[in-house]
Amino acid sequence: MNQHPDLIAAVSSLSEEHSSAPFPPGLTGADRAGFDLVLPDSDISGCVATWLHNGGHLDDRRYRILHWRMSQLSVILTELRDDDCPAYWDRLFRMGQLVASTDPTPRDPAAPTAPRPAEHPVEPTPQELLADLYGYDQDAHFDTTQLREGLAQRIPLARLDKFLAAVKATGDPAVDLETATALLDRTR
Repeated sequence: MNQHPDLIAAVSSLSEEHSSAPFPPGLTGADRAGFDLVLPDSDISGCVATWLHNGGHLDDRRYRILHWRMSQLSVILTELRDDDCPAYWDRLFRMGQLVASTDPTPRDPAAPTAPRPAEHPVEPTPQELLADLYGYDQDAHFDTTQLREGLAQRIPLARLDKFLAAVKATGDPAVDLETATALLDRTR
């Protein structure tokens, strides 16, 4: 039985808003406070998507990743410039805070536990990779340009090229979530 339906609704609303917003222009590959901006965004968003998909629950490993990236984001927030789209990062932080508040294990926010080396970087499943891009919308379709932009920082370039070649080989100008997931899974 879900103990926090209002919290899930609030996180879901923030997540939908966040996933529909483009990554701030000019910030791919940029860093603030010594942290790459793409990584906290993708990891926190991935943890949030998994939390929502699991009905408000994460495993311990993902909670640790979430806390680790949230500690980085809290430092990043202090270094953002006006042209860095602060509202984008504030929304991401609010989502992460809400999800982190459901962690049953007390953690010291001043000393977050980085995932063990064997656990990070976490290689997400094809479903997790595409969840942010498609937003679990079974009717959404993306072309190769959109897929390249959405996955460029998330999977190795060689795998991305194989995946895009497989998408082009379908003969369709754009593919849905189910097709994209199946094609990405085959490119391992």
